[in-house]
Amino acid sequence: MIMSSSLIMIKVNNYLNFGELQGDLFFEEEKTFYSLSFESKQKDVGEIHWTTSYQFGKMNIVYFLRQENFFYLFTSTPEHFNILKKILTHLFQGEINIELLKVPRKSKFVDINDNRVCDIKYDENFGFSANLKIENWSSLLKFYSNGLITYKMNDNRQLIDEIISICKALLDGVVKQNE
Repeated sequence: MIMSSSLIMIKVNNYLNFGELQGDLFFEEEKTFYSLSFESKQKDVGEIHWTTSYQFGKMNIVYFLRQENFFYLFTSTPEHFNILKKILTHLFQGEINIELLKVPRKSKFVDINDNRVCDIKYDENFGFSANLKIENWSSLLKFYSNGLITYKMNDNRQLIDEIISICKALLDGVVKQNE
């Protein structure tokens, strides 16, 4: 499993059929090499890669999970959203409608009722901070207004799934107030 302490959540708004993909994707564009590879038959775990110097340069690698139309990139750099967008646009030969999920700025928050989360603090410019207690694991969670989510380092898929669920609930608490 992936050892992580940060992630970004990306939502694909148009339908993409990943089941039809045959093998990995790689291409070069403007002297930059890109690739997408899946590590499972379900195409729900994988890596994106890119480099500006394929022969001798540093290969950038970001691991991800995919659940239906959501990608969760294990990175501390929200800009990696643009790399995934470029790869998906190339892969599906057209305009891809995807968005980086961020805490909306200058909004109001309605508290969520979740016993795994306590001491939620919301700042309209910063985002969220909260204490998590999931079974025997605890962590400070920060969900910034630029889309970055940070938490204590772990490699437990169940914990990561719960962190993602909590972050989506926090976003729903903001969205409901704005409707």
